[in-house]
Amino acid sequence: MNSRAPVWRQRKALFSVLFVSLAAALLWAAAAYFRGFEQTHRREVESQLTAVVDLKAAELARWRQERIGDASLFAANPVFSRLVRACFAGEAGSEDVLRVWLGRFQAAYAYDAVLLLDSGFRKRIVIPDRPERAISFVSPASEAQLRAGEVVLEDFYQSDGDGKIYLKVLAPVLDGDAGSSLLAVVGLRIDPNVFLYPFIARWPTPSLTAETLLVRRDGTDALYLNELRFRRGSALSLRMPLARTDVPIVKAALGARGVVDGTDYRGVPVIAAVRPVEGSPWFLAARVDAAEVLAPVRERAWLAAVVAGALLLAGAAGIGFVLRTLSARADTERVRAAGALDESQARLHAITESAQDAILMMDGSGNVSYWNPAAERILGYTAEEVKGRNLHDLIAPQRFHAAHLPAYREFLRTGQGAAVGQTRELTALRRDGREIAVALSLSGVRIEGAWHAVGILRDITDRKNTEEVLQRALEEKAETNERLEAASALAHHMAHEAEAASLAKSQFLANMSHEIRTPMNGVLGMTGLLLDSNLTDEQRRFAVVVRASAESLLAVINDILDFSKIEAGKLELAEVDFDLRTLLEDVAEMHAVRAQDKGLELVCRIDPGMPTFLRGDPGRLRQMLVNLIGNAIKFTPKGEVVVEAAAGNETASSLDVRFEVRDTGIGIPEGKLGLLFNAFQQVDASTTRQYGGTGLGLAICRRLARLMGGEIGVTSVEGEGSTFWFSVFLRKQEHSRGEGIEMADVKGVRILAVDDNATNRLVISEQLSSWGVRHEEAESAAQALRMLHAAVTSGDPFRIVITDMQMPVTDGESLGRAVKEDPLLEGTLLVMMTSLGLRGDARRLEQIGFSAYLTKPVKQSQLHDCLATVLGRSRKKGRTEAADLLTRHSLSESRRRSFRILLAEDNATNQQVALGVLEKLGYRAEAVANGLEAVEALRAAPYDLVFMDVQMPVMDGFEATRTIRSDAVRLQKRRVPIIAMTAHAMKGDRERCLQEGMDDYVSKPIVPAELAAALEKWLPTEEGPTLLPPSPSVATVEALPVFDRVGFETRLMGDADLIEEITRGFLEDVPTKLAALAEAVRQGDPAEASRQAHSLKGSSANVGAVAMSAVAGVLEAAASAGRIEAVAALAPDLEAAFAVLEPRMKELLR
Repeated sequence: MNSRAPVWRQRKALFSVLFVSLAAALLWAAAAYFRGFEQTHRREVESQLTAVVDLKAAELARWRQERIGDASLFAANPVFSRLVRACFAGEAGSEDVLRVWLGRFQAAYAYDAVLLLDSGFRKRIVIPDRPERAISFVSPASEAQLRAGEVVLEDFYQSDGDGKIYLKVLAPVLDGDAGSSLLAVVGLRIDPNVFLYPFIARWPTPSLTAETLLVRRDGTDALYLNELRFRRGSALSLRMPLARTDVPIVKAALGARGVVDGTDYRGVPVIAAVRPVEGSPWFLAARVDAAEVLAPVRERAWLAAVVAGALLLAGAAGIGFVLRTLSARADTERVRAAGALDESQARLHAITESAQDAILMMDGSGNVSYWNPAAERILGYTAEEVKGRNLHDLIAPQRFHAAHLPAYREFLRTGQGAAVGQTRELTALRRDGREIAVALSLSGVRIEGAWHAVGILRDITDRKNTEEVLQRALEEKAETNERLEAASALAHHMAHEAEAASLAKSQFLANMSHEIRTPMNGVLGMTGLLLDSNLTDEQRRFAVVVRASAESLLAVINDILDFSKIEAGKLELAEVDFDLRTLLEDVAEMHAVRAQDKGLELVCRIDPGMPTFLRGDPGRLRQMLVNLIGNAIKFTPKGEVVVEAAAGNETASSLDVRFEVRDTGIGIPEGKLGLLFNAFQQVDASTTRQYGGTGLGLAICRRLARLMGGEIGVTSVEGEGSTFWFSVFLRKQEHSRGEGIEMADVKGVRILAVDDNATNRLVISEQLSSWGVRHEEAESAAQALRMLHAAVTSGDPFRIVITDMQMPVTDGESLGRAVKEDPLLEGTLLVMMTSLGLRGDARRLEQIGFSAYLTKPVKQSQLHDCLATVLGRSRKKGRTEAADLLTRHSLSESRRRSFRILLAEDNATNQQVALGVLEKLGYRAEAVANGLEAVEALRAAPYDLVFMDVQMPVMDGFEATRTIRSDAVRLQKRRVPIIAMTAHAMKGDRERCLQEGMDDYVSKPIVPAELAAALEKWLPTEEGPTLLPPSPSVATVEALPVFDRVGFETRLMGDADLIEEITRGFLEDVPTKLAALAEAVRQGDPAEASRQAHSLKGSSANVGAVAMSAVAGVLEAAASAGRIEAVAALAPDLEAAFAVLEPRMKELLR
């Protein structure tokens, strides 16, 4: 027994060391694996929560901005403001229009309700129309913001009416006519159950406990705003004190951002990502129960614990069995010990054999000592094949041997290393030679003085393959970008190579356009002249058919060429200065005859407050207006055609202009509206047969509108009429000309406007108001007579009556007879405006006693000149002396006859056409056959304007223009306007003409209206630069108004700061310019003297210095004529005018 004691102790120690070593190794490996998995899983959950809360917070912030943007559409819409004002004033039909507008808006944007409230915040319109309790819709806090013109978004609230939870957006509608005071409020009520609550509740992946929370601070609490997953009815009812800093959503309300741990409203531990919603009082949290997050970790921990526990139990059982049997005899002891060891190994083997991860063990030499079935499955070697073989040589790829060997030797020596106790991702080599990605957790165990390694290895090939696929996708994206850049460079290179061919094609098209338009010019021009000659009825009928056919063919050619250029991207927009009012009036005048022939009222109106001196492409703008107005007249058998222009969004340098052409014509079926803007399509075939047309006009208009930064559209009711509209983006002129017409002649005069058409009365009223006229309106002749008698009785009679011809019951002619036959009214001046001018009207009206007779549409400048002339005649001749009837033609006839015009054109037919058209327009012109003859003609005599053909023999138009503009050839004392005339209609023609020194460009065939517009634009406004009016004396200056202070302040809209700034700058600038003028006189330089005088004339007129501006204008004329001695004589008068003006203007300085 004593002899067996040492053996027993030896065996006990051996078995204990083996058991502890194996258990420690397994426990260490399990612990390392557990820690790595827990950290990785936690990071994934935090990343998901952060992504969810960031995405939802950004979407909520964007949603708020979109709702405020929806409401701002009403706050910034002058058309809506005018419609609301009309509704509140009780105008018929206005409320129905508002209901339709608001109803469409509510349906399109899915608002729960859209409300219109008056300035007292009382409900006037509710969409949808449903009974509601009379509850205040606007909180007191919001009322102040709305009156200040701000859009308000009222947060979540519970309605006192139906108990539901809503949000609302309130937009002020300002009354522009009442100093931007609050006119109404548009309210947009939002049901959060439609979008907000479902959006907040959505979660991207399946989860048992995840949810999103939205709160706002409410006093000392955080108030929950949405319905919670585990507590119904929580919205606006559940609160959490801000002192509860263990709750994540409270941390968010206190400014926290990121991932936090805590307990939620149920008292359950959670992990949450929190952040505020930018631009709002809201705070957002995305949270999930900690138990759900840790569930996978616990499962892995349980597995590790089972394995470790099984090992420990097996070891303990084995040791106990050995200790119990060691007390027996030696043989029995050995047998029983062997049995216990076998049993222990079997149990350990069962555990390791069932593991899904490979469990490996190396001895102190690096050879495999253990290899479980999972290792066989993952690496392909059986346990028998690897036992005793070096593990490193088996599974490590050859390329890693050199790098791994030093670390491996260090482990065998010390049991330490960078990989020990860590989970590393490595590449392993399978038996079949295929490399796989693995995650290896390595632990060291010291057995019998040597370090053994225990490793747990997991196959992560699928995960790595997925990562590689993503990486390849990124690399392919980069390669695709590189290929796109290469393709772009190639395309750029090919574009350069194609440019030469494109230029040749463009030149060909230009020449063909010239060849097509030149004979058309002859056909149209000669037909027009033929119709003005004495023809038989049959000949005239034939000639009219020829002209109509030629005009139709030219329209088709123009439409097709324009459409082709637009489709090919060859159409470029010009950017020049122009006057929108003049353009619109010219277009209306072009269509006036057609409207009169059909008995239609043609009315044009421009928003009085809108800038009209703009920069853009007036030609294309005119083209769109001509098309739309022409269509409106074509499809309107009776009634009126109204053209309106109004400003939209406006900045300091630009504005959007919206044009509307409204008619009372046949209308368009609703089902056909979508076809209108398609190329080569009309409403139906019968329309083409009855009215003609290519079907390209509206398609071209749509493309032009989009090229000019706008859009085009139409609304129509079949049988009632249509409204076509389009918008364009235009820039303001940097140095605008004065937009008003001189008001001195008619300011303060009392005038009565009589017209049964409300639109016409509005237009005339706005024009008269802009000139400072005291005016009133009457809608019938009977009302006008009553107002005339009442004015005479009051001692303040009307000086002028402007009347329409066509009125019900009593027309304008009968009204004129009644006025002239009444002894109390016979001194009243009469002006007739008619849409239906007929032969004999002028003579008959003159006999009745009318002073003027104008055909609509009447330009604003024409009406002003007419009124001023009528008043001037009456003051000069007296009431008893008859004066000739004033018409629009007599206003400009004498001025036109005084101009000298030179025409340079090599084609005899074109010469005849152009001279004939100019003669019909009332102008006198002389013709030459080439550019050289034009230069010689200008050397021989002065001309006011030159029309220059581009393609001519001997010397073309470009070379002639350069010669005329050359400093070496002093052909004129002033710059004569040169207007190009060419059949070219291709890209770049206009720009080249302007670059060569020409001033403008008209195309052939000649269009009389276009030619007339060019003449009006470029001919001088005074009779001639060489005619010098007599010099005004100081007494004359004193007789003129020294300072029109009211006009000056009105132009600057009463802005006191701006008035003072401009006044101070003017008073400081004038002495400098007077000194420069004196120096120019001393040097004998008339050009510099003219420039200084011109500057003084313009600046004086702008500040209301009437007398000084008049003297500067006379001085400028003298300097332009080269009469420096006259300038010297006038200079003291200019200084005297400023001396009188200066103290008056200083009164404006504070």
